[in-house]
Amino acid sequence: MIHKRIVALFLPLFLLFGSLPSMAAGKEENRWQDELIYSIMIDRFNNSRLANDRDIDVNDPNAYHGGDLKGIMDKLDYIHDMGFTTIVLSPLFKSDSYDGGTIKDFYKVDEHYGTMKEFKQLVKEAHKRNMKVVASFITSSDENEMVKAGSWWIEQTNIDGYKMSKLEEASLPFWEKFVKEVKAAKEGFYLMGELPEEDVKNRANYERIGFDSLIDYSLYNQTSETFSKINSSQKMLQEQWQQTESTYKNPLAVGTMIDNENTARFTRKALEHRRHPGTRTKLALTHLFSSPGIPTVYYGTEIALDGGEKPDNHRMMNFRVDKELIDYVTKLSEVRNQLPSLRRGTFERLYEKGGMVIYKRQYKGETAVIAINNTSKTQIIDLGTKQLGEEKELRGLLEDDIIRPAKEGYRIALDREKANIYVLADKTGLNMKFVVALVVVYGAFMTFIYLAWKRGRARNK
Repeated sequence: MIHKRIVALFLPLFLLFGSLPSMAAGKEENRWQDELIYSIMIDRFNNSRLANDRDIDVNDPNAYHGGDLKGIMDKLDYIHDMGFTTIVLSPLFKSDSYDGGTIKDFYKVDEHYGTMKEFKQLVKEAHKRNMKVVASFITSSDENEMVKAGSWWIEQTNIDGYKMSKLEEASLPFWEKFVKEVKAAKEGFYLMGELPEEDVKNRANYERIGFDSLIDYSLYNQTSETFSKINSSQKMLQEQWQQTESTYKNPLAVGTMIDNENTARFTRKALEHRRHPGTRTKLALTHLFSSPGIPTVYYGTEIALDGGEKPDNHRMMNFRVDKELIDYVTKLSEVRNQLPSLRRGTFERLYEKGGMVIYKRQYKGETAVIAINNTSKTQIIDLGTKQLGEEKELRGLLEDDIIRPAKEGYRIALDREKANIYVLADKTGLNMKFVVALVVVYGAFMTFIYLAWKRGRARNK
């Protein structure tokens, strides 16, 4: 009876909290540029089934290490809980190399990874979690076999997309045929392409024939170079984005990253500059998740996995690590998934000097402001009210902070090597309804406690 009375007393307060306005934007139709991608080297992620451990030598960087499809299936919740919406798998076709780089049979799963049945189950389990599965395809000299195999895997497994490497090794007419065939096999099928950095002139052609996204290595180079060291100006990175924007028909769908299976690990670059990899990774990922493009995070980045050039960058994943960086990735994902402006919005630089930068993203009335301090000192920057408005406030989402305009404007203060993402909102004042309700509930509760004590005392006399 006492418990029921307490619930009744506090119910108005719970209802009041529930009625507070939400900052989340309304649900819109999903686009591929809304995805957040986690890229996996199958053999080096998680070994869950010992039965397929053939020719395993974990001490040889060029040998199979035992990772398999069942291992990925067992870790889907781990990936999903970090906020990733799509997984990209390294080539899974029958091969004679752990990374699937040389294909022997387009129609069989490599026995080191498991079975076709397990791959189908992996796709189903991912779809249950509203996650998409993209398989990597290696360009083959047999153009007809590639077209047939491309459609066959979609029909057999219901996968959601392909990542096509080495586009330059086949002709544009072939790719036009390939795109037409695989997109006819499944509505909304996704095609990501990988071109050499210097092949700028063909980017527009691949977009024209139906590739949804192209990986931009020029953005990668500038991003990894900028954030792997401290006091590094972000001006060149901003200028590189302007060049990318003018090159692509849909620059918001460009594939972005800080490392991948073809590059040295970002952690290695940070170590070479004698910087703490975790701190550097946080800043780099903040930029990646809040800038235009489709972020791709290479497995192990969330634990600052080290590695040099191939095959050293394909080290085995370690799940027994400190969760600080994983939690930061999760928070970044939550913010990016909540704010359409970070996925679809315009991109405008508001301030840049040395390693300190502030930029804003805008989309359908929503404004996000991103501040990244890539310097060795605390930075205090004043943004004019003309840039953001007078009757507004900035609400910090990575770090709790509310910035209201003063005479100097909006004063953003960031410690060294820190970042924050703000959402611009209407200025809030003291919520008198909440204060009054709190006083009433508190008073009623204290009265209830006093009366209960008094009755108990009377019974004991």
